[in-house]
This record gives sequence, C-alpha cells and structure tokens, in this order.
Amino acid sequence: GMANNVDLNRNTDWNWGGTGSSGNIKSEEYRGKAPFSEPETRFVRDVAVENGVDAYMSMHTGARFIFVPFSDTASKQSRRRHETTDDQLRLAAHMWAASAGFFTGAGIVYDKNDYTADGTLADFIGAKLKVPYSLTFELYGVPGDLDNCFEQFNPPSADVQQTLARFHGMYPSAVEFLIQARLGITQGGDGAFHGSQGVQWRRVEGDSPGADLHFVDLSTNM
Repeated sequence: GMANNVDLNRNTDWNWGGTGSSGNIKSEEYRGKAPFSEPETRFVRDVAVENGVDAYMSMHTGARFIFVPFSDTASKQSRRRHETTDDQLRLAAHMWAASAGFFTGAGIVYDKNDYTADGTLADFIGAKLKVPYSLTFELYGVPGDLDNCFEQFNPPSADVQQTLARFHGMYPSAVEFLIQARLGITQGGDGAFHGSQGVQWRRVEGDSPGADLHFVDLSTNM
C-alpha cells in the first residue's frame, strides 16, 4: 500500500467496497475512504481516458500467471465475462507461449485465484472504460506461503537477471499481437507486417538484451 495504507488496486469505482477489499486502514487491502481517493488511481484513469488506450497491462508479483478480468466478488458470483474475454485469453496464451514456460498459466482472475479483489484497476479499465485488452500479469512468485513475504514476491538478487531474461519475450510478443489486432496486420514473407490499409510494421532488434524497438509506418492511407 501507500504511505496512507491505501491499496491502489482496491481504489477504483468498479464494485468498490465489496468483500474483496477492506475498510480497515490496517489491512493490506484497505480500499481508501472513497473510490479514486488517491491521486495515483486518478492519474491512471485520466491517462487512459484522455488517450483512448487500446490495452492496459498491470505488472505484479506473487505468482506466475497472466490474468484477464474479472476479479471482483460480484463478477465471480455471476460468472461475468468481458465482451472481449476470448480475445484477451488469446493474447494471454500468446504471451505465455513467448515466455518459454515462465508463466504457469493464464485465465480469468476469479477462476485462478482463491480470493476476490474489488475495485481493481484492470477491472475498472476493462469494464467501465471498455478497453478491449486489460491484463494483469504476475512476474514472479514462489509456490505456497513463505514466512518471508519479500522472498515470496521477489527473486534472489543473484537470479534477477535470469528471471528478467525468461519473461522478456512476452513483451514484443504482446506488442506484435496488439498491433496486428488493432490494425489488421499480417506478417509477410519478408518478415515485415503489412496491414490492409498500407500500414507496415517491423521489429528492429536492439544491440543489447531487451532493447528491441518497434517501427510502425502509419503514413499511408490512414
């Protein structure tokens, strides 16, 4: 949480106040005094609205899963699905495959977690703002419950670089998927990606690990 103990991922107005959060300021899931009471959650909301984002990805640790909405209590009870759940699961599977087995699974949050979470940013952005892709991915986690919370959620210092390298492949994979989905782009024999409206895109390999760039030519017919 923040210095005032608010869990930002319980602070939006998507089912705010449900049992998947807490009104107790001493709880690690304290939801705050009101929806969007915190400047950080308002900032994320406002940036998403002002820029009309097509995708939102929230990075966490604690497990090695890729989650799609929903996580709130009411949605679990009604088995709610987003109108793009199938597309989001395809993206999750694409990211999982690109990670070479780093992630241990993917799915709707309420199916994968043994607890619910009310007021999360991913649920809000997917449900209220109608953003078609709103994923949460957990980048590290030790199975079970360790006495030391830090060790549960963070790799040993000696393993940080190896851990980063193992899941890095999901980033260009996700970008590729989203660009293709948004612009109707398919890959040609020359390795470049071509869209139905003359859009071209290619990945430019960087000279250091993780330094891939993505070039999109939007100058034609757009």
